[in-house]
Amino acid sequence: MAEGYLDREYLEDEYLSGINDPPSGMQVNQVIRKQATTGMQADQAIIDSHASGMQAAMTVVDMLNAAGMQANMITDTSGIFGFQVDMNIGDIPTVGGMQAKQYPLRHWLCDEGYLETPYLEESYLSYCMRAFLGMQARQLVLETAESGMQAEMHIVDKSLITGMQTSQVITKEETLGMQATQIRVVKTGMQAAMVIYNNTQLRILCEFPSRGTEALAGLNWVMSPTEAAGDFSPNNLNTDIIEQVTRSVTAGSITLTCDTGLSQGVPVDTIAILGHNLTKSAIVQVQGSKNPSFSPSDIVFTMETQLDDMYWIAETLPTLIGQNRYWRFTIQDPTNTDGYIEIGTILFGVSDIFTTSECFQNPIEHGLKHYKDEVETEGFTNIMNDRALRKWLRLSFEDLNYLKGNFKLIDDMVKYARTSLKCLVIPTPLYPERYAVFAKLVQLPSYSNRVLEEDADYTSFSLEWDESK
Repeated sequence: MAEGYLDREYLEDEYLSGINDPPSGMQVNQVIRKQATTGMQADQAIIDSHASGMQAAMTVVDMLNAAGMQANMITDTSGIFGFQVDMNIGDIPTVGGMQAKQYPLRHWLCDEGYLETPYLEESYLSYCMRAFLGMQARQLVLETAESGMQAEMHIVDKSLITGMQTSQVITKEETLGMQATQIRVVKTGMQAAMVIYNNTQLRILCEFPSRGTEALAGLNWVMSPTEAAGDFSPNNLNTDIIEQVTRSVTAGSITLTCDTGLSQGVPVDTIAILGHNLTKSAIVQVQGSKNPSFSPSDIVFTMETQLDDMYWIAETLPTLIGQNRYWRFTIQDPTNTDGYIEIGTILFGVSDIFTTSECFQNPIEHGLKHYKDEVETEGFTNIMNDRALRKWLRLSFEDLNYLKGNFKLIDDMVKYARTSLKCLVIPTPLYPERYAVFAKLVQLPSYSNRVLEEDADYTSFSLEWDESK
């Protein structure tokens, strides 16, 4: 309790002195409400006091982890003029957060007392007091470390996952830069033909680029000079009927030009000129080009002349040089006694070829069929009018591997040509004129399979072609 000068006995103490006794009216109730709370809670109440102010200094020295403080101060408004709290944790003035509820306005007693002010300028024995109408905070970063910000946050109750944990550390700033290589990707079409080529094994040609595309409707051949009068059009070279021939006016020299209609061109490994009247001294030159003027020609070769039917088999697989849209046959036969050049059919294209691992069985069965008009006479002797000779060919196959490419070649040919389309079949490409036929299958084959296990399946069958069909 504080007693001023006028409250004491007269002249018993020093002039204008007073006594400030220890407070007798303080009550503190400190409660730790939860183990996780590391702060301090104080309920301070001053019930009755004189208007002499109070100053308190609270210092926490040894507490390293200050988690904040909450203070609820209730005063009797009858005689309290000010209240001041100075809180320091350790040696560094750290602000850990504070919540205060004060009634009425907080006041502060001036440093200058009654005896420190000019004489008689203020009320007698009065004190200077100031009221705080607001709060001002100044926060300083005392040390700057170039390490960014680090926060460690823990979620204690897993049932309420509402927090976020982030660990961000910048240890050193470096200028790294960036380099990029940009590539433009464009879809480009590509066509590839993979062939194990040979010119010794059985080959079969069923599709003929020489007859042009469907858009050309079979009108893709031109003769120079023009053909002979009558039905001797150069487009007769596309028919299956060999007797339906194309014929020149003279026997000197002719040029037959074919447009396959395929803009990407077509490679050629097999050529057949059937039903012709060329002599052994005739010269047949073949040219391939990507333009109709043949300037220049990409490929040029000469065929070996054979009587009746003649063939050309490429020794090696044709390359892009031999892949052309336009093909030209230049024929010179000045010694032809017929006085003209006549050709029944010209076929060329890419054949399907047997590999060297398998082949047909010997012997090769083949023969001729004679077609004639026949009239019986009274002398029991027939009078005949010869019409034509037609070849037939029979090949037998034994134990072809059912799972390999040779049998697939035969199977594809049978399913495509059936018994209605003619194919060019050349059993011996090294001497094709001996056994080659341009014919239809007589009937679809029946297969006999010898199955040893799943990967050991072997089939045997025979095929017969007849040119008169």
